[in-house]
Amino acid sequence: MILDLAALRPARLLLASLGLAGALCGPALGKAAHDAPALAAARDPVADCDRLAAWAPDPERRAEPVAGPALAAEAARAACVAAVARRPDLARLRLQLARALWRQGEEAVAYALLEQAAQQGSPAAWLVLGALFDEGRHVRQDDVVALLHYLEAARRGAPEGMRAAAGIWGDPASPSHDARLAAMAPGTLEAAVLSDW
Repeated sequence: MILDLAALRPARLLLASLGLAGALCGPALGKAAHDAPALAAARDPVADCDRLAAWAPDPERRAEPVAGPALAAEAARAACVAAVARRPDLARLRLQLARALWRQGEEAVAYALLEQAAQQGSPAAWLVLGALFDEGRHVRQDDVVALLHYLEAARRGAPEGMRAAAGIWGDPASPSHDARLAAMAPGTLEAAVLSDW
C-alpha cells in the first residue's frame, strides 16, 4: 500500500506533539519519547493500554475487551502513546492506539498506525484495514483489496477475517463473488464486530 506522504504530514505533527515522533518512522526516531515525564509517572503503560483499549477480535489482546462505546478514548490514547513509546515492537499497542485515535476522529493518524501494526504482523490490524476498504471509510471502497486484507487477517490468526471474506464472496455484486467459496466459509461476519472498532 503506497501512502501519500504529504497527507501524512498532519499525522506526523500530531504524533510529534504526543511525544511519539517515531511512530510513523520506526522506533529509532522515537527514543526521545522515552524521556517524557508522563512516561515516568506511568505505572505500566503497556498494561494500561491493554486494559483501556483491547479489542475483542484481536487474537493478540492481553486484557478483557473494551466495547467501543465504553472506550475512554482520551485515557486510552495517553496510555497507548506511552506504551508504544516503551514497546514499539508490540503491534497490538499500535492497533490499540489507532483504535483510541479513531474514536477521537483522528482517522489519518489512526490509519497510518493501522498500516504499521499490520506490517508488524497484527491480524486485527489487517481485519480493520479490510473493513475500511470494504466499507470505503477513509479509503476508496475496493472489494478486492478488502478481500486480500481479510484473507491476510485470517492467515495470521483472526478467524473473523475468513468470515468477512465470506461476505464478499457471497455478494453477487462483488467482483470477487464466488458462491462455492462462500458456501465453504464458516459463516459471515456480524456487522457489529467491526462497528465496535
